[in-house]
Amino acid sequence: MTNDYASFTFKESDNYRPYEREVARGIELLDEKLPDWRNHINWSTLDMSSSVLCIGGQAFASLYGTKWVMPHTPFSFAMKELGMPVKWNTPVEHELARHGFMQYPHNGPEEDGYDGWTEEVLTEEWVRQGKEQT
Repeated sequence: MTNDYASFTFKESDNYRPYEREVARGIELLDEKLPDWRNHINWSTLDMSSSVLCIGGQAFASLYGTKWVMPHTPFSFAMKELGMPVKWNTPVEHELARHGFMQYPHNGPEEDGYDGWTEEVLTEEWVRQGKEQT
């Protein structure tokens, strides 16, 4: 099966990488909403377990700077800008995961390929695909 997301094409196979298609979806969305997002990413500090150093937090930091106030974080502002406001324990949470912005919640949907992938694996996939397309 071949999937196309913007300019990124991959084939699902035995070599399928965890979060490959999810990150491709996220890249497509970022390319649409914030075309220069890659210019705001420090790939060496990217950390998908951090609401500040994650892909959304870094990509949208230029819009919000340090103006965010708890409980809102750069991540939650970024997701709002992308049209996916964060609502935990809802279908929106799974949509965030389907776009590679967070790991699947425990007991994630098997049809989406969830098998316990970690935020570390998610970070590695963002770095791999993000750098590949620059």
